[in-house]
Amino acid sequence: MNKVLLFFLFFVMVISAVYAGDIQCWDGSQGAVSWWTLDTSDYSGSTIKDLCNNHNMTNHTADSDISAVFNQGYDFEESESDYADSPDHSDFSVGDMSYCAWYKPEQVSFYGQIFTKMDWNGNDAEWSLYTNAASNVASCFIVEESTATTVYAHSTTTLDTSKWFHYCCLWFQSNNTAQIFVNATYEGNGQTAGLVTEDTASDIRIGARDDATPSYIDGIIDEVVFFNYTLTQAEITELFENNRVGVSGTSPTITLDSPANNDHDNNFTASYTPTWYTCLLYTSPSPRDLSTS
Repeated sequence: MNKVLLFFLFFVMVISAVYAGDIQCWDGSQGAVSWWTLDTSDYSGSTIKDLCNNHNMTNHTADSDISAVFNQGYDFEESESDYADSPDHSDFSVGDMSYCAWYKPEQVSFYGQIFTKMDWNGNDAEWSLYTNAASNVASCFIVEESTATTVYAHSTTTLDTSKWFHYCCLWFQSNNTAQIFVNATYEGNGQTAGLVTEDTASDIRIGARDDATPSYIDGIIDEVVFFNYTLTQAEITELFENNRVGVSGTSPTITLDSPANNDHDNNFTASYTPTWYTCLLYTSPSPRDLSTS
């Protein structure tokens, strides 16, 4: 094998390593806006990293490094007023949306907030995934703040402190319908004609609302993710079973432009076309590998 070919192969390896790892999670089109794994590898101090965009969260006293469904999660104690928050951003005020999380209750809180963008007291409510001790289930909630128009989608699976539950809330703006899936199974919907989601000033939070009566959650939370579109049944199932959704893109294309025909010329040129990905959630070959299908 001549030196030119050896050098070209090395070049291919370097370029592939660089560009296979470049992930454009969301560029204004369809994709995952934010993904907080809550893994040990994805936080630093009180900062919980957003693997898709820069909507990092600040942890307020919740315990980290807790064994969870996919690697680690956080334990939120209602009695200790634990929560995590990220500042208000228009990325989370969209039309169609899906927001999902794993939750294992330690006790069922009355209106305990799993994942939410809501200041109920300050008239800045938008959406929420929460538990209800009265009915012992979880529900999705969407509100049009200016008109106080609301819609709920209630699950039917009873909460159990010995089990993990995967929840996905979907909002279809076109027909004003909210749906809730539990462990990848459709369980309920609600519809309110004319409801339009609005951009409010409330923060995005895990474990509590952004107001004077936060409705803290009590339990372990894992793998929180927000999408700017409604997931399909197949995508919800893939997310539930493998923590993976939104697969797109191919490997970068690298082309040897010259020399041609195995010429032993010491000068050569090569070109490459990198591939940009939407945010990919993977567990194979490893949970942190976002570019390998």
